[in-house]
Amino acid sequence: MLTNHIEEIIEPLKKKNGVLVLGVSGGIDSMVLLDFFRRLSMEVHVCHVNYQLRGEESEADEQLVREFALKYDLNFHLKKVDLKRELEKYSGNLQALARTYRYNFFNEIYDQENADFILTGHHQDDQIETFLLHLSRSSGLKGLKSMSKIHERIFRPFLDISRKEIEEYANNFDVPYRLDKSNLSNVYSRNRLRNEVLPHWEQYFPLIRPAIAKSIEHLQDAWSIYKVGLNHILDKLLSQDSNQRWSIEEKALLGQEGARSLWVSLCERFSFSVDQALDIYKKMGSHQTGSRILSPTHEVLYDRGVWIFQVKEKTSNESYTVPMHFPIELNTPKFNLNISKVSTWIKIPDNFKVFMDFDHTHFPLKLRIWKAGDTIKPFGMDGRKKKVKKILTDNKLSQFEKESTYVIEDAKEQIIWIPGYCLSESVKVSSRTTQILELEWKNQKGNPV
Repeated sequence: MLTNHIEEIIEPLKKKNGVLVLGVSGGIDSMVLLDFFRRLSMEVHVCHVNYQLRGEESEADEQLVREFALKYDLNFHLKKVDLKRELEKYSGNLQALARTYRYNFFNEIYDQENADFILTGHHQDDQIETFLLHLSRSSGLKGLKSMSKIHERIFRPFLDISRKEIEEYANNFDVPYRLDKSNLSNVYSRNRLRNEVLPHWEQYFPLIRPAIAKSIEHLQDAWSIYKVGLNHILDKLLSQDSNQRWSIEEKALLGQEGARSLWVSLCERFSFSVDQALDIYKKMGSHQTGSRILSPTHEVLYDRGVWIFQVKEKTSNESYTVPMHFPIELNTPKFNLNISKVSTWIKIPDNFKVFMDFDHTHFPLKLRIWKAGDTIKPFGMDGRKKKVKKILTDNKLSQFEKESTYVIEDAKEQIIWIPGYCLSESVKVSSRTTQILELEWKNQKGNPV
């Protein structure tokens, strides 16, 4: 009986503020969750998402949750979204999109109310189904360990409670709930497991559910130990630069025991799927420089024996115009540029701070990302042109670094500076220079060393 587990269930909430955000759909699991916690001396915020997928049934779900919250003077928060219409805007899976909207809403209320946890009604049978789904997809240890009772701000208090106990509670305490008819359809894999596969197995193995639940506990313990060792090895192999890029040498990775598991775990850090990670791993040793793979949040690039991860950014076509008024300060999310007139100059070794002949610098200046075909007359080459691409390649920039490199061109559309890499001969300071400009470039994430 669920009520026999009260102390065990609320243990994580002790010494907290007693402010809880509950995700409540109107189904039996979440309504029992709501009824259970509304009986405790805590501040409960009831969050319901109406996806408008089932017409009147969706409206009835919302009405049930709203009326229950009002009846017991609980805080009610509603999010309405036309999920089918939203799906037309974004590619992907309906269930995944619903989950994104749902948890974004829960997190919004969590932050707004300074809550202790976001509570969901997942129970032991959900956990067993999750395990079997992951098993059918060849998941590794991370997938097989299934859901954690507490993960960051998410708390699943019923994860050790069976569906049967939840049903008993609902009957004993007359908890109202709505039946989602889609749960009876075996179109979804989870429903087939719930409605057909597990009941069939129980005919031959009556204790199959508690046995799987116990195995999941063992896997979670194993994962905790495994994760410590795995992160220790990865942290030694990974290097991070000032632009928030992480790199790992392919040769060093392949020299490790369990290299495949290391690679999969590394890719999962950056939101790559297991299938993506394994596909890359199988082809290691044959990738061409410039090979690139995308995840929902990051991209990884192969560059001369090194795999480089970075946050996925949209290609930037932005440009900035710099008029002639001094001193000039241009501050952007990616860089700062300062230009001023000075009376003396010195040689600077890193090319992020340069001096130009003012009379040969034609304003307004324009800052933009370099493009194919760009050329510059590098200082010291007697006016001969060199392609910007060649300069960046000679400096051993990765494709990521090349794509974020700016150039500065003058009013005659001649490139006069590639910040950090090359100054043009046309603007060099000489013995005949009468007015000097000082230009200093700073990347927001730090200039390369």
